[in-house]
Amino acid sequence: MKSRLFTASLAIGFVTLAPATSFAKGNPNSCGPDVNVSVSFDPGYSITATQTYLAGFQVGNCSYDFVLNLFNSSPQITVLLPGRPPTTAWFFNFDRIGSVPVMDGSPLQTTWCSTIVTTNADGFTYIGTQPLDNYADCRVDVNGPYARRNVGFGLVEDYGLRFQVSPWEGQVGGDAVGTDYIKVYHPSPNTWILEPEGTASPSGIAWSVLRDGSKRRAGAPTYQSMPFRAVVTRLAP
Repeated sequence: MKSRLFTASLAIGFVTLAPATSFAKGNPNSCGPDVNVSVSFDPGYSITATQTYLAGFQVGNCSYDFVLNLFNSSPQITVLLPGRPPTTAWFFNFDRIGSVPVMDGSPLQTTWCSTIVTTNADGFTYIGTQPLDNYADCRVDVNGPYARRNVGFGLVEDYGLRFQVSPWEGQVGGDAVGTDYIKVYHPSPNTWILEPEGTASPSGIAWSVLRDGSKRRAGAPTYQSMPFRAVVTRLAP
């Protein structure tokens, strides 16, 4: 189905990076200032939005998550699940997008991509203020290098739409194992591109599981094809 382009003004936690030789243990005093960006979901995909939204990267707790919460808001994001009527996403959380370094072949990218972290997120080693929090490797395709992250969408009918999990997300356990990671391209300091990796079979697969109000599984989980492509751009101050 045809989707509409959507642009949103966001507040994003942006990190000023120190040279790769500056290592420190523990959380830095500051995760950096917020910056304004625009984000667009490309038309022609299964996730569509038609209005402007406020969102941001969670920098106060240094999680670097890209979060949008519309639970009590009239604007909506429409999700087209195969074989079902269109539904609404009131929430999404792209995991730790703001801590992915610019993928430009620098020593910082090399160090970050070669450091695999599978323990709890507390107590990371840092390069300056850059946490070494790569848990799913970095890869390269025809569009360039990318980091692998996960995303979860909360839908109106208490469906949880999941693309993979991080090692420290015990609340969802192995429910999304075998589904696609999302690719995080970060080709320049001002641009992020987010889309499913497409390595699962079929390509673009996500996890959709019916849950009740207490978030326990209330129905059989099903795999769904759910492609999307989001482009995030830093705006001039």
